[in-house]
Amino acid sequence: RRRSPRTVCSIQRLPLGCGRDARWVAEEYMRWLPRFLSPLLHVTVEHAEVCRFFLRPLSAPLLELRLASERSSADRQLFYVTGGLLVGEAEGVRPRLEFRAVLDGMFVLAAINDFVPRLPWLVYKFTQAVFHLWVMCAFGRHLARERVGPTPEDRVVNFPPADGHPG
Repeated sequence: RRRSPRTVCSIQRLPLGCGRDARWVAEEYMRWLPRFLSPLLHVTVEHAEVCRFFLRPLSAPLLELRLASERSSADRQLFYVTGGLLVGEAEGVRPRLEFRAVLDGMFVLAAINDFVPRLPWLVYKFTQAVFHLWVMCAFGRHLARERVGPTPEDRVVNFPPADGHPG
């Protein structure tokens, strides 16, 4: 497959609490995003499967994501970027957003792959890319507040001193 030199790959590692998985993260993202972006952007979510981002007063979405349920599981949720004013044309690639639980469920990777922006590269780099990173960092802070169970630091095993005497 041919990739455009302007193809975007963006990956963020976000905290994930015990008992949570990528499916929960995707559902939480769809619940959180409309509240977080209001009133700057209008975000609609249909049945936790289709998400559209609108800039008022435009009637066409800036971005549309669709859940690929046949390629998703509890540990991996895949959304294809299926349209929108910000999406450029690319031959042979399917842009997507993926949430994947990693490291025994301690973290989730939020990855955008094969996305080709419609904006000129420098405009994209200093606007849409910065906005995406800001949103994902805010979502990571939200997930950290929602964390349930031990943190990675809590899972450190402390062994007694070699001489057998406690501390």
